[in-house]
Amino acid sequence: MHELKQALFAAHFTDNRNISDINVLADIAAETGLDRSEALAVLEGQFFAKEVRAEEQHWQQQGHSKCAGDYLQRASFGQRCARG
Repeated sequence: MHELKQALFAAHFTDNRNISDINVLADIAAETGLDRSEALAVLEGQFFAKEVRAEEQHWQQQGHSKCAGDYLQRASFGQRCARG
């Protein structure tokens, strides 16, 4: 999971890639060893959107920012983002 987070941060802040584009996100997922087609299907179908938004709201209320890798990571490993 750490590798995906680092790749997302580098893509956005260093490489100036558009991480709001689901195809770019799927490419980044593939670059970190995840299955691109599975990542794209999860992003297109928003399979975990409700759960991620609920967690995002909870942690924002606690004063933490959201985790960029959470959405894709859940698709592959079902893990929660380490926040704090």
